[in-house]
Amino acid sequence: MSLVTSDRMLWLEGIAAHARTIPDKAALRYICHESGIEEVMTYASLQRRSDHVASVLQDKFPSGGSMLLCVRNGPEFLVALIGAFKAGLSVLPVSLSSTVHELREIARVVEASVFVRSESSSHRIDDPSVPEMDSDVLCSGHRGNVDGLHGSPGLMLRTSGTTGMPKVVFRDMKSLDNVSENICRALNLTSEDSVLALVPMCHSYGIEHCVLAPLFAGSEIVSVEGIDSFPIHALIRDSEVTVFPGFPFAYERMIEELPDSFSHSLRMAYSAGSQLPGTVSSRFTQQFGIKLGQLYGSTEVGSVLFNDPNTSGLSARSVGVPLADVRVLILDPENPDPACPLLSGTEGQVAVASSTMLSHYVGQDMDDMIDGYFLTGDLGVLDDSGAVEITGRIKHQIDIAGAKVNPLEVEAAVLEISGIRECVVMPCIVRGTLMRLRAVLVVDECGPRPEVSDIKDHLRSRLSAYKIPRLYEFRSELPRTPLGKIMRSEEGA
Repeated sequence: MSLVTSDRMLWLEGIAAHARTIPDKAALRYICHESGIEEVMTYASLQRRSDHVASVLQDKFPSGGSMLLCVRNGPEFLVALIGAFKAGLSVLPVSLSSTVHELREIARVVEASVFVRSESSSHRIDDPSVPEMDSDVLCSGHRGNVDGLHGSPGLMLRTSGTTGMPKVVFRDMKSLDNVSENICRALNLTSEDSVLALVPMCHSYGIEHCVLAPLFAGSEIVSVEGIDSFPIHALIRDSEVTVFPGFPFAYERMIEELPDSFSHSLRMAYSAGSQLPGTVSSRFTQQFGIKLGQLYGSTEVGSVLFNDPNTSGLSARSVGVPLADVRVLILDPENPDPACPLLSGTEGQVAVASSTMLSHYVGQDMDDMIDGYFLTGDLGVLDDSGAVEITGRIKHQIDIAGAKVNPLEVEAAVLEISGIRECVVMPCIVRGTLMRLRAVLVVDECGPRPEVSDIKDHLRSRLSAYKIPRLYEFRSELPRTPLGKIMRSEEGA
């Protein structure tokens, strides 16, 4: 494909090169366990099918427009995404769990040119100004090569907003090129690798580690339908997966499901999305024989820190050191100033500047940028080696009688108690502005439930009195996001 503008997308060029040099190599293996059907799409097929999509879109929509993409992980996601980029359209992948109201609002915010969804999907916008297309119809066909990359397409991603509609991040082609290259370098991804794609591709973590980086490296992506009824470890074994970008809940499930005798081909497994409990990390290493790495990033800045389990030698609590062209500062949460960062070992707000970060929010100001640094809202500590440990979230801090409580500190102390599997600590309004701490606990199914009095005695030996929860509630499970992150809102928990 010949690029006809000064804007180049090395990621697209890399896929085109793979289609020439390794045309019969699998770009995607899509497995449906319920039907037993396995579909393989080669790099040559991916190139042809995405060229067809680009040709169709170029006929219908001017470059510079935007596409809402609402399809599951699988071949149609890749073909539609790449085809839209080639046609000069920016793409906003949206979750299959999105409501009609959310889809209409998102379409309005990004001024969507087209909404692409699966034929079997019940999702409809029903707005005459936004044409709707079935993904299987769009992605089927073999029209000729497109005549080059027009305009400056980009990737739009929704943040996890806490109030109202989430923000929409815009990341340009250079950002996508840089994050793809950084991940490939950090993971040593090659065309010999097979990457398991369980993370939703509409998420920043999913699209970077299960789409952008593997295709940039010429790796195989293994995607699956019906994973809830199939053991993850068996999928890894049967598909000969070598790299697994996972999340804590997936690793917990693997540990629980693992049979007595098991072999695998994994060379790299790492976690992101939420804090990785030390107990999960150590048990995984014991059972699978490899260490778990940790990754840190966000929708706004991309993947920026990595704790490489094979080489770093860092503490399991650390989320790692900066990737290429990433700068991290720890700033005063009350008065963040990049010119005056806090000293190593001092807790403060994590600020990141990176070539992988967003260029702007769509339709909103960038109030969380200072002198080129993005204020993540995370609390962390930077050590002398440049490694970062995340210690909490600013917005999650709880004010108890004028004192600030970091719920993660309390939860870590609770989880030291035998028999408690999960814990989330949140504020509970007693009256007016009077707050107390409430701990919601999940205990092991086997064994006696710990007594509240014993929990309090343990916490008194670890924490100041104002940090000890007054209220305790036992549940069978905690509500989670699709990535397994615990939902901390009153409504969620």
